[in-house]
Amino acid sequence: MALAPTTKLFSTEDCKIQRLLTDPEGGSPTYGPMIDVPGIRQVTLTPEFESKQLRGDNKELDSDTVMVAATIGWDYAKLSYAALEVFIGGTWDGTEYTRSQSDYLPSWRMTWKTPTNGGSDIGGDVHFEVGKAKVTAHNLGTAFEDYQLLNATARCNFRLADGKLFGIIPHETAEALASA
Repeated sequence: MALAPTTKLFSTEDCKIQRLLTDPEGGSPTYGPMIDVPGIRQVTLTPEFESKQLRGDNKELDSDTVMVAATIGWDYAKLSYAALEVFIGGTWDGTEYTRSQSDYLPSWRMTWKTPTNGGSDIGGDVHFEVGKAKVTAHNLGTAFEDYQLLNATARCNFRLADGKLFGIIPHETAEALASA
């Protein structure tokens, strides 16, 4: 049975990240273990476009627009040191998280999903994936007599392995996030 060509989306239920280990051109990307992003509240995916205009005869003759990348932003409610290692590098040794000048910013994959019947018209859920992202901003801090939401942004690029930028996968029956 074919899924409906449209659906509404409501809420974010689960989110996981995996460090990108290899991205060989024409091969298959490999990833580290899935790490939960605890207390996920929202994730936004914004494709980025670049436009070029062809001008001549003192007017615009044509234009072309291509998708060049995407940006994701997310808010989450609980600090995970294992997730922080993937998002911004550094090391969690079980007692202290440290980030040094020599640590590099890793690339990673993020997957997230809507709740079952999370407002969707399909009866199941919808999964989202970006396969190659690198953080561009991430806040860490505390608030006066209140909980501090963590939020971050990242730039997503096309994978070398298969040219994929992102995927949106609807399911008639809800599914857990895939492990690879």
